Amino acid sequence: MRTPLLLQSLKTRLATLRELIEPLASQRHFSPRFDRQLFSCSGARLGDYLAEAEESLAHLEAAVTQGDAARVAWLAERLAAQIEALQREAATATLRRHENAHLPGGRLHARLAEYQEYERRLLAMKTGRERRCAENHDPQLAREIDALNERLARCRTAIARTERALERITR
Repeated sequence: MRTPLLLQSLKTRLATLRELIEPLASQRHFSPRFDRQLFSCSGARLGDYLAEAEESLAHLEAAVTQGDAARVAWLAERLAAQIEALQREAATATLRRHENAHLPGGRLHARLAEYQEYERRLLAMKTGRERRCAENHDPQLAREIDALNERLARCRTAIARTERALERITR
């Protein structure tokens, strides 16, 4: 039967998407990103939409166990569309850095996007080094990971400070 293969394919795509979006999951968006038919959540972060896609997968698995073929087809199509939309959004995240420059606090929004991009890149570097360190047990890689953790902490502090400044402006 093709249903288990479909489920496995969707789980794999969702896991890949989770790795792609993880660094972007906490980025706050100031305008709607998705059609209300596709995502019912009204969260301001990509992580909220990713969580809804994961919830859709759980509903799909439940429909498969119940044997409701029509519901399985609809949920599978919807989940595939959600995954595609999130992949497009993640791919265009760097292009959206300065989209809010015309709003009050536009420079702060641009700075926040820049810090979030730094955070994403630092997380990717850290993940790569952790993988290599797990394979090689190199003390140099362990020192690099510690340095990256310190840089991430400073970056996250800057993100929090910028978000607080934005909150003060938008009150």
